[in-house]
Amino acid sequence: MIGSILFFLVSNHLALGILATLLAVPQRTVGERFFRFNATVSLCLLVLGRIVYTLYGSRAGPQPAPRLVALQLEIDQAGPWLWAAGALALGYLLSLPFGRPLVTRALLGGATLAGAAFLALVSSRLAKSPLPEAPVSLVFPLDFLLSALALGSVTVCMILGHWYLVEPGMSVRPLRRVAALFIGVMVARAVVCGYTSLVAWQGLRGSGEDLLTGAAALDLLFFGQRVIFGLALPLALSWMIWQTVKIRSTQSATGILYVAVVFILFGEFLSHYMLVSTGYPL
Repeated sequence: MIGSILFFLVSNHLALGILATLLAVPQRTVGERFFRFNATVSLCLLVLGRIVYTLYGSRAGPQPAPRLVALQLEIDQAGPWLWAAGALALGYLLSLPFGRPLVTRALLGGATLAGAAFLALVSSRLAKSPLPEAPVSLVFPLDFLLSALALGSVTVCMILGHWYLVEPGMSVRPLRRVAALFIGVMVARAVVCGYTSLVAWQGLRGSGEDLLTGAAALDLLFFGQRVIFGLALPLALSWMIWQTVKIRSTQSATGILYVAVVFILFGEFLSHYMLVSTGYPL
């Protein structure tokens, strides 16, 4: 059950993040094929995530974790927003050949807003959180939205880097814009994770639990991997990507982006796992 829910969350975060990032890419500069490809990938991820969740998401053990049950309940309740996002994304994809920028932009914006509503509802209505009451309503939705943007921006940036192999004379401005978005998202992601990590550390110290034994030690191990591979290394890589884009070395930037995509995917899987296991959006 937990594996299918984690796959559902990450695939949907990636799909919705791709749609949101496309809003930052000028269509006239890059061309219709780029948007058609990314919209198709996004729709495939939405469909695949739904299939896996429908087939395996309800298969729980005799005593499923309360947070897992609560998360599944929120996913089911917010489901119509995800269906709306998928329908609008399909409409966007079908409208691209007609060359109506205002219509296509409106459909893409609508799909992004519906997806953001889904993420915000799922995250804000989770089971009782160990975080202080005041920032919970902001931290959880912000964590989900930044997760989607981190996955989407790095993926679109990597695909866009490949586009320069087909169109070597294309302006580097779109790649620079998406790279800047990726850097900003990762910085914000690190700030949110730093805040929740501080709160989690204070809670663990106050509980009197031995942090080097049992479940706490396992969570610390996963947390260390999440910070190193999901935050620290992508932040370092984002700076390298920015520097290579500045000198128009698009092939070098694309190679670095391959590594960044792997790290971000791994980090976001760990982030969602720790949310389910500890209750903290790390």
